[in-house]
Amino acid sequence: MVERFDTFTLIVLGEVIVGVVSGMIAASQDLLTIVTGVLALVIGLGFWWIYFDIVGGRRARRSGRAITAWILAHLPITLAIAAAGSAMVSLAENAVAPAAPGATAWLLVGSLAVVLIAEIVVVLAFVDGRDERLVYRPLLIAMAAAAVVALLVAFVPLPAWALALVLNAILLAIWFVAAGRFMRAGSWPPGSIDG
Repeated sequence: MVERFDTFTLIVLGEVIVGVVSGMIAASQDLLTIVTGVLALVIGLGFWWIYFDIVGGRRARRSGRAITAWILAHLPITLAIAAAGSAMVSLAENAVAPAAPGATAWLLVGSLAVVLIAEIVVVLAFVDGRDERLVYRPLLIAMAAAAVVALLVAFVPLPAWALALVLNAILLAIWFVAAGRFMRAGSWPPGSIDG
């Protein structure tokens, strides 16, 4: 199941790339559109990093509740990544607009928030033992805070490039918290199938 969900998530991440390319084809080919497209593509890479560095390759604990939560939490992750991919089309198309369309901003930040919250559920389904909980606790708090911050960003009318830049900063901050925690624990991530 772990490999199947990892593969499915990887396939859905391709939707982000398709969305960016589709939006850039439909938009005017100027520097701002290209910059916005690259920043949007990096959001997709951020989804990839946080999924595969934090959640990917991990089995749920051997209990019915943990396995059920692990499986069901993967569904909103893939749904939200696919939704973000569709938001990328509008983000790139509106690169030169003074502000990203409200619906696009909400879809994008909502997708990020859903991914983060669902990944918290997945982590809680596989974290086992006090030592692992201590490693993951600050990361889970950072992910929850990042989800709230992402939702707050939607209230600010930002240009498409600035919206993408802020969301990239949020994803990068989570990755840095994860990197610090996993390096202190001595493995990346602790208890993964490969490590």
